[in-house]
Amino acid sequence: MDHGSDPYRELFEHSPDAILVIEGDRFVDCNPAAAEMLRFPRKEALLERYSGGAEKGTLRAHPGEFSPPQQPDGRDSYEKADEMMQLAFEQGSHRFEWEHVRADGECFPVEVMLTPVYRGERQVLHVVWREIGERKRLEQKLREAQRLEAVGRLAGGIAHDFNNLLVVILSHAELLKQELGAANAIGPAKRAAEIQAAGER
Repeated sequence: MDHGSDPYRELFEHSPDAILVIEGDRFVDCNPAAAEMLRFPRKEALLERYSGGAEKGTLRAHPGEFSPPQQPDGRDSYEKADEMMQLAFEQGSHRFEWEHVRADGECFPVEVMLTPVYRGERQVLHVVWREIGERKRLEQKLREAQRLEAVGRLAGGIAHDFNNLLVVILSHAELLKQELGAANAIGPAKRAAEIQAAGER
């Protein structure tokens, strides 16, 4: 691509965020941070792997080519990518989560921000990827902690209710034992004592 004297080119090249440009339905450019995220040794290696079109050394790859066949929701990556791009053009920007594949085959989650911009007469999509694997792991740990807390509250509630029932059982067993003892009914009094002992255990 001819970038001319674009004043934003240096920012594009040196941004710590992975930045790519989509024209039509193809990535046509990326910065070194995008190549690093995809675990290519350098930007040129990524361009060589996904180059084509009229300009040699220019990125020409559909977003689906950097993705597993399906996204976590079961949708086909190519079809869903086209839908996400269309939404960005319709809404003015679009943010969503996505799974990509690194050069070594590892899948990883990113947050994607698509923003339509004009380059001269052409409208392209400015793409920013932010890796969210660590955030996902922390969210999973939080969900597990919340689940365990909920189970603990449930168990505590059940124990409280059960203790209330046992108080009633034990109280009546004690009263029954006293009444039977006064009547000198040794057998039934012993049974009442067993009920009381079991309840206390």
